[in-house]
Amino acid sequence: MTLTSIPTLETARLRLRPFMLEDAPQVQELAGDARVADTTLTVPHPYPDGAAEGWIGMHAEFAREGKNFTFAICLVKTGELVGAVTIIPKIAVDSKLAEIGYWLGVPFWNQGLMSEAAKAVIDWGFNSLQLHRIYATALSRNPASARVMLKAGMRFEGETRGLRLKAGIYEDIVTYAILESDRLQQRISIPTLETERLILRAFKLEDANEFEHLIAPKEVTDGTLSFPHPVPAGWGIERINMMLERFESGEHVEFAIVARDSGNLIGGIGMDITARHKRGSLGYWLGTDFWAKGYATEAARAVLNYGFHILELHRIEAGHYPRNAASGRVLEKIGMQREGHMRGDLLKGDVFEDTIMYAKLITD
Repeated sequence: MTLTSIPTLETARLRLRPFMLEDAPQVQELAGDARVADTTLTVPHPYPDGAAEGWIGMHAEFAREGKNFTFAICLVKTGELVGAVTIIPKIAVDSKLAEIGYWLGVPFWNQGLMSEAAKAVIDWGFNSLQLHRIYATALSRNPASARVMLKAGMRFEGETRGLRLKAGIYEDIVTYAILESDRLQQRISIPTLETERLILRAFKLEDANEFEHLIAPKEVTDGTLSFPHPVPAGWGIERINMMLERFESGEHVEFAIVARDSGNLIGGIGMDITARHKRGSLGYWLGTDFWAKGYATEAARAVLNYGFHILELHRIEAGHYPRNAASGRVLEKIGMQREGHMRGDLLKGDVFEDTIMYAKLITD
Protein backbone atom coordinates (compact mmCIF):
# COMPACT_ATOMS: atom_id res chain seq x y z
CA MET A 1 0.00 0.00 0.00
CA THR A 2 1.37 3.46 -0.92
CA LEU A 3 0.69 6.37 1.44
CA THR A 4 1.54 9.96 0.64
CA SER A 5 0.84 11.82 3.88
CA ILE A 6 1.42 11.52 7.62
CA PRO A 7 -1.74 10.61 9.54
CA THR A 8 -2.61 11.41 13.16
CA LEU A 9 -2.56 8.49 15.61
CA GLU A 10 -3.84 8.46 19.18
CA THR A 11 -3.05 6.34 22.23
CA ALA A 12 -4.20 6.56 25.84
CA ARG A 13 -1.82 9.43 26.62
CA LEU A 14 -0.41 10.56 23.29
CA ARG A 15 -1.34 12.16 19.98
CA LEU A 16 1.08 11.42 17.14
CA ARG A 17 0.64 14.03 14.41
CA PRO A 18 2.61 15.65 11.55
CA PHE A 19 5.16 18.23 12.63
CA MET A 20 4.44 21.92 11.96
CA LEU A 21 6.98 24.71 11.50
CA GLU A 22 5.82 26.30 14.74
CA ASP A 23 7.16 23.19 16.54
CA ALA A 24 10.73 24.15 15.59
CA PRO A 25 11.68 26.05 18.80
CA GLN A 26 10.50 23.14 20.97
CA VAL A 27 12.35 20.63 18.75
CA GLN A 28 15.56 22.61 19.10
CA GLU A 29 15.14 22.88 22.87
CA LEU A 30 14.38 19.19 23.44
CA ALA A 31 16.64 17.60 20.83
CA GLY A 32 19.37 20.12 21.62
CA ASP A 33 19.92 18.61 25.06
CA ALA A 34 23.30 16.86 25.03
CA ARG A 35 21.76 13.84 26.76
CA VAL A 36 19.40 13.29 23.82
CA ALA A 37 22.18 13.56 21.24
CA ASP A 38 24.37 11.19 23.28
CA THR A 39 21.79 8.41 23.09
CA THR A 40 20.96 8.70 19.37
CA LEU A 41 22.86 8.10 16.15
CA THR A 42 21.65 11.08 14.12
CA VAL A 43 20.74 14.02 16.39
CA PRO A 44 23.55 16.62 16.27
CA HIS A 45 25.04 18.49 19.22
CA PRO A 46 25.20 21.44 19.44
CA TYR A 47 21.87 21.64 17.63
CA PRO A 48 22.31 24.34 14.93
CA ASP A 49 19.89 27.25 14.54
CA GLY A 50 17.56 26.63 11.62
CA ALA A 51 18.15 22.84 11.66
CA ALA A 52 14.73 22.11 13.16
CA GLU A 53 12.96 24.19 10.51
CA GLY A 54 14.90 22.45 7.73
CA TRP A 55 14.19 19.02 9.19
CA ILE A 56 10.45 19.68 9.56
CA GLY A 57 10.30 21.17 6.08
CA MET A 58 11.37 17.86 4.53
CA HIS A 59 8.70 15.70 6.21
CA ALA A 60 5.82 16.27 3.79
CA GLU A 61 7.99 15.62 0.72
CA PHE A 62 9.50 12.47 2.23
CA ALA A 63 5.99 11.19 3.03
CA ARG A 64 4.79 11.93 -0.55
CA GLU A 65 7.75 9.93 -1.86
CA GLY A 66 7.19 7.14 0.68
CA LYS A 67 10.74 7.57 2.05
CA ASN A 68 9.76 8.03 5.68
CA PHE A 69 6.95 9.14 7.93
CA THR A 70 7.87 11.26 10.97
CA PHE A 71 5.39 11.84 13.79
CA ALA A 72 5.46 14.53 16.46
CA ILE A 73 4.76 12.92 19.84
CA CYS A 74 2.40 15.16 21.84
CA LEU A 75 0.60 14.77 25.16
CA VAL A 76 -3.15 14.40 24.70
CA LYS A 77 -3.97 16.42 27.81
CA THR A 78 -1.87 19.51 27.04
CA GLY A 79 -0.87 19.20 23.39
CA GLU A 80 2.77 19.65 24.46
CA LEU A 81 5.40 18.30 22.06
CA VAL A 82 7.66 15.76 23.79
CA GLY A 83 9.57 13.95 21.04
CA ALA A 84 9.54 12.31 17.62
CA VAL A 85 9.26 8.86 16.06
CA THR A 86 10.05 7.99 12.43
CA ILE A 87 9.31 4.89 10.38
CA ILE A 88 11.43 4.40 7.26
CA PRO A 89 10.18 1.87 4.67
CA LYS A 90 13.05 0.25 2.79
CA ILE A 91 13.35 0.79 -0.96
CA ALA A 92 13.14 -2.88 -2.02
CA VAL A 93 9.41 -3.20 -2.67
CA ASP A 94 9.31 -6.97 -2.21
CA SER A 95 11.03 -6.90 1.18
CA LYS A 96 8.23 -5.13 3.11
CA LEU A 97 10.76 -3.96 5.70
CA ALA A 98 10.99 -0.74 7.70
CA GLU A 99 13.25 0.79 10.33
CA ILE A 100 11.92 2.78 13.27
CA GLY A 101 13.82 5.52 15.11
CA TYR A 102 12.90 7.91 17.89
CA TRP A 103 13.97 10.48 20.44
CA LEU A 104 12.26 11.89 23.53
CA GLY A 105 12.88 15.08 25.50
CA VAL A 106 14.69 14.47 28.80
CA PRO A 107 11.84 15.81 31.02
CA PHE A 108 9.66 13.01 29.64
CA TRP A 109 12.02 10.06 30.15
CA ASN A 110 11.08 7.07 32.33
CA GLN A 111 7.31 7.50 31.97
CA GLY A 112 6.64 4.81 29.36
CA LEU A 113 5.75 7.43 26.73
CA MET A 114 8.28 6.29 24.14
CA SER A 115 7.13 2.66 24.35
CA GLU A 116 3.54 3.82 23.90
CA ALA A 117 4.44 5.91 20.83
CA ALA A 118 6.65 3.23 19.28
CA LYS A 119 3.96 0.58 19.63
CA ALA A 120 1.39 2.85 17.94
CA VAL A 121 3.69 3.49 14.98
CA ILE A 122 4.60 -0.20 14.72
CA ASP A 123 0.89 -1.10 14.62
CA TRP A 124 0.32 1.57 11.97
CA GLY A 125 3.25 0.26 9.93
CA PHE A 126 1.87 -3.26 9.87
CA ASN A 127 -1.73 -2.21 9.29
CA SER A 128 -1.30 0.67 6.82
CA LEU A 129 2.04 -0.01 5.12
CA GLN A 130 1.40 -3.76 5.13
CA LEU A 131 4.92 -4.45 6.36
CA HIS A 132 6.35 -7.86 7.16
CA ARG A 133 9.22 -6.78 9.45
CA ILE A 134 10.05 -3.65 11.48
CA TYR A 135 13.42 -3.28 13.18
CA ALA A 136 15.28 -0.73 15.27
CA THR A 137 18.87 -0.20 16.33
CA ALA A 138 20.43 1.46 19.35
CA LEU A 139 23.80 2.08 20.94
CA SER A 140 24.61 -0.95 23.08
CA ARG A 141 25.40 1.40 25.98
CA ASN A 142 21.83 2.73 25.93
CA PRO A 143 19.75 0.11 27.79
CA ALA A 144 16.77 2.49 28.03
CA SER A 145 16.30 2.35 24.26
CA ALA A 146 16.50 -1.43 24.38
CA ARG A 147 13.73 -1.47 26.99
CA VAL A 148 11.55 0.65 24.69
CA MET A 149 11.99 -1.89 21.92
CA LEU A 150 11.23 -4.83 24.18
CA LYS A 151 8.10 -3.18 25.55
CA ALA A 152 6.97 -2.42 21.99
CA GLY A 153 7.08 -6.16 21.30
CA MET A 154 10.44 -6.41 19.53
CA ARG A 155 12.95 -9.22 20.04
CA PHE A 156 16.71 -8.90 20.49
CA GLU A 157 18.48 -10.15 17.37
CA GLY A 158 22.13 -9.39 18.00
CA GLU A 159 24.96 -6.96 18.67
CA THR A 160 27.40 -5.72 16.04
CA ARG A 161 30.72 -4.44 17.32
CA GLY A 162 32.16 -1.15 16.11
CA LEU A 163 29.45 -0.64 13.49
CA ARG A 164 28.90 3.14 13.66
CA LEU A 165 31.27 6.06 14.13
CA LYS A 166 29.89 8.63 16.58
CA ALA A 167 31.89 11.59 17.84
CA GLY A 168 35.15 9.90 16.87
CA ILE A 169 34.33 6.61 18.60
CA TYR A 170 33.23 3.38 16.92
CA GLU A 171 30.06 2.29 18.71
CA ASP A 172 28.61 -1.18 19.18
CA ILE A 173 25.03 -1.43 17.92
CA VAL A 174 22.20 -3.71 19.05
CA THR A 175 19.32 -4.67 16.77
CA TYR A 176 15.75 -5.53 17.74
CA ALA A 177 12.91 -6.51 15.39
CA ILE A 178 9.30 -7.61 15.20
CA LEU A 179 7.52 -9.56 12.47
CA GLU A 180 3.84 -9.27 11.64
CA SER A 181 3.42 -12.87 12.84
CA ASP A 182 5.00 -11.91 16.21
CA ARG A 183 2.51 -9.12 16.68
CA LEU A 184 -0.47 -11.37 16.06
CA GLN A 185 0.86 -13.89 18.56
CA GLN A 186 1.50 -11.19 21.19
CA ARG A 187 -2.16 -10.26 21.29
CA ILE A 188 -2.73 -13.25 23.55
CA SER A 189 0.86 -13.92 24.64
CA ILE A 190 1.54 -13.67 28.37
CA PRO A 191 5.27 -13.67 29.15
CA THR A 192 6.97 -16.48 31.06
CA LEU A 193 8.77 -15.58 34.28
CA GLU A 194 11.21 -17.91 36.01
CA THR A 195 12.49 -18.11 39.58
CA GLU A 196 14.69 -20.60 41.40
CA ARG A 197 11.85 -23.08 42.00
CA LEU A 198 8.99 -21.82 39.85
CA ILE A 199 7.88 -21.11 36.30
CA LEU A 200 5.16 -18.49 35.90
CA ARG A 201 3.43 -18.89 32.54
CA ALA A 202 0.10 -18.30 30.86
CA PHE A 203 -2.75 -20.55 31.86
CA LYS A 204 -3.71 -23.09 29.18
CA LEU A 205 -7.12 -24.64 28.59
CA GLU A 206 -5.61 -28.02 29.47
CA ASP A 207 -4.93 -26.63 32.99
CA ALA A 208 -8.67 -26.34 33.63
CA ASN A 209 -9.23 -29.65 35.45
CA GLU A 210 -6.20 -29.30 37.72
CA PHE A 211 -7.12 -25.64 38.32
CA GLU A 212 -10.58 -26.67 39.54
CA HIS A 213 -9.10 -29.43 41.68
CA LEU A 214 -6.61 -27.10 43.40
CA ILE A 215 -9.15 -24.40 44.27
CA ALA A 216 -11.89 -26.82 45.32
CA PRO A 217 -11.03 -26.84 49.08
CA LYS A 218 -12.95 -24.24 51.06
CA GLU A 219 -9.67 -23.14 52.67
CA VAL A 220 -8.54 -21.86 49.24
CA THR A 221 -11.77 -20.15 48.15
CA ASP A 222 -12.18 -18.52 51.58
CA GLY A 223 -8.99 -16.53 50.96
CA THR A 224 -10.04 -15.20 47.56
CA LEU A 225 -12.70 -12.75 46.43
CA SER A 226 -13.71 -14.19 43.06
CA PHE A 227 -13.51 -17.99 43.40
CA PRO A 228 -16.90 -19.67 44.00
CA HIS A 229 -17.54 -22.49 46.45
CA PRO A 230 -18.33 -25.13 45.49
CA VAL A 231 -16.58 -24.78 42.12
CA PRO A 232 -19.04 -25.50 39.28
CA ALA A 233 -18.05 -28.03 36.62
CA GLY A 234 -16.50 -26.26 33.60
CA TRP A 235 -15.72 -23.13 35.60
CA GLY A 236 -11.97 -23.55 34.99
CA ILE A 237 -12.28 -23.23 31.21
CA GLU A 238 -14.53 -20.20 31.58
CA ARG A 239 -12.07 -18.53 33.95
CA ILE A 240 -9.02 -19.23 31.76
CA ASN A 241 -10.74 -17.79 28.68
CA MET A 242 -11.63 -14.69 30.69
CA MET A 243 -7.98 -14.30 31.79
CA LEU A 244 -6.76 -14.27 28.19
CA GLU A 245 -9.43 -11.79 27.10
CA ARG A 246 -8.61 -9.42 29.95
CA PHE A 247 -4.88 -9.65 29.17
CA GLU A 248 -5.56 -8.76 25.54
CA SER A 249 -7.49 -5.68 26.69
CA GLY A 250 -4.62 -4.56 28.94
CA GLU A 251 -6.75 -4.81 32.10
CA HIS A 252 -5.20 -7.85 33.73
CA VAL A 253 -2.33 -10.31 33.60
CA GLU A 254 -2.46 -13.70 35.31
CA PHE A 255 0.17 -16.41 35.58
CA ALA A 256 -0.10 -20.09 36.33
CA ILE A 257 2.40 -20.97 39.07
CA VAL A 258 4.18 -24.18 38.06
CA ALA A 259 6.72 -26.11 40.14
CA ARG A 260 9.96 -26.25 38.17
CA ASP A 261 10.96 -29.73 39.41
CA SER A 262 7.65 -31.49 38.63
CA GLY A 263 6.07 -29.27 35.97
CA ASN A 264 2.82 -29.39 37.94
CA LEU A 265 0.41 -26.50 38.41
CA ILE A 266 0.40 -25.41 42.08
CA GLY A 267 -1.39 -22.04 42.04
CA GLY A 268 -1.98 -18.74 40.30
CA ILE A 269 -0.96 -15.11 40.64
CA GLY A 270 -2.36 -12.10 38.80
CA MET A 271 -2.60 -8.34 38.72
CA ASP A 272 -5.40 -5.98 37.75
CA ILE A 273 -3.90 -3.00 35.89
CA THR A 274 -5.10 0.60 35.89
CA ALA A 275 -3.02 2.08 33.06
CA ARG A 276 -4.05 5.69 33.64
CA HIS A 277 -2.67 5.70 37.18
CA LYS A 278 0.15 3.19 36.48
CA ARG A 279 -1.19 1.04 39.28
CA GLY A 280 -1.43 -2.71 39.74
CA SER A 281 -3.47 -4.71 42.24
CA LEU A 282 -1.88 -8.05 43.11
CA GLY A 283 -3.67 -11.27 44.05
CA TYR A 284 -2.55 -14.90 44.37
CA TRP A 285 -3.55 -18.36 45.57
CA LEU A 286 -1.92 -21.75 46.10
CA GLY A 287 -3.21 -25.29 46.45
CA THR A 288 -3.20 -26.34 50.12
CA ASP A 289 -0.39 -28.88 49.61
CA PHE A 290 1.92 -25.99 48.72
CA TRP A 291 1.25 -23.64 51.64
CA ALA A 292 3.99 -22.51 54.04
CA LYS A 293 6.84 -23.34 51.64
CA GLY A 294 7.71 -19.83 50.42
CA TYR A 295 6.19 -20.34 46.97
CA ALA A 296 3.79 -17.38 47.22
CA THR A 297 6.62 -15.04 48.23
CA GLU A 298 8.83 -16.27 45.37
CA ALA A 299 6.06 -15.84 42.80
CA ALA A 300 4.92 -12.46 44.13
CA ARG A 301 8.46 -11.09 44.04
CA ALA A 302 8.77 -12.07 40.35
CA VAL A 303 5.44 -10.46 39.43
CA LEU A 304 6.34 -7.33 41.40
CA ASN A 305 9.56 -7.02 39.38
CA TYR A 306 7.61 -7.57 36.14
CA GLY A 307 5.07 -4.89 37.10
CA PHE A 308 7.64 -2.24 37.95
CA HIS A 309 10.30 -2.89 35.31
CA ILE A 310 8.35 -4.20 32.30
CA LEU A 311 4.87 -2.67 32.72
CA GLU A 312 6.43 0.50 34.25
CA LEU A 313 3.85 0.70 37.02
CA HIS A 314 4.28 3.32 39.72
CA ARG A 315 2.39 1.55 42.51
CA ILE A 316 1.47 -2.08 43.20
CA GLU A 317 -0.97 -2.80 46.01
CA ALA A 318 -2.50 -5.87 47.60
CA GLY A 319 -4.93 -6.67 50.36
CA HIS A 320 -5.85 -9.61 52.54
CA TYR A 321 -8.60 -10.54 54.93
CA PRO A 322 -7.60 -10.04 58.60
CA ARG A 323 -8.17 -13.75 59.20
CA ASN A 324 -5.45 -14.58 56.62
CA ALA A 325 -2.30 -13.50 58.45
CA ALA A 326 -0.11 -15.71 56.23
CA SER A 327 -0.92 -13.52 53.22
CA GLY A 328 0.16 -10.46 55.17
CA ARG A 329 3.52 -12.08 55.87
CA VAL A 330 4.00 -12.71 52.13
CA LEU A 331 3.37 -9.04 51.37
CA GLU A 332 5.82 -7.90 54.03
CA LYS A 333 8.51 -10.27 52.70
CA ILE A 334 8.30 -8.73 49.21
CA GLY A 335 8.80 -5.24 50.65
CA MET A 336 5.25 -3.93 50.76
CA GLN A 337 4.26 -1.50 53.50
CA ARG A 338 1.06 -1.81 55.48
CA GLU A 339 -1.16 1.19 54.74
CA GLY A 340 -4.33 0.57 56.69
CA HIS A 341 -7.29 -1.53 57.77
CA MET A 342 -10.33 -0.94 55.58
CA ARG A 343 -13.56 -1.93 57.33
CA GLY A 344 -16.36 -3.56 55.31
CA ASP A 345 -14.32 -3.07 52.14
CA LEU A 346 -15.38 -6.06 50.03
CA LEU A 347 -18.57 -8.07 49.67
CA LYS A 348 -17.84 -11.80 49.64
CA GLY A 349 -20.96 -13.89 49.35
CA ASP A 350 -23.38 -11.97 51.56
CA VAL A 351 -20.80 -10.71 54.07
CA PHE A 352 -18.86 -7.44 53.95
CA GLU A 353 -15.24 -8.28 54.70
CA ASP A 354 -12.51 -6.06 56.10
CA THR A 355 -9.28 -5.71 54.13
CA ILE A 356 -5.77 -4.97 55.36
CA MET A 357 -4.01 -3.00 52.62
CA TYR A 358 -0.34 -3.10 51.64
CA ALA A 359 1.48 -1.33 48.82
CA LYS A 360 4.88 -0.70 47.30
CA LEU A 361 5.96 2.17 45.04
CA ILE A 362 8.66 1.87 42.40
CA THR A 363 10.58 4.50 44.36
CA ASP A 364 10.59 2.24 47.44
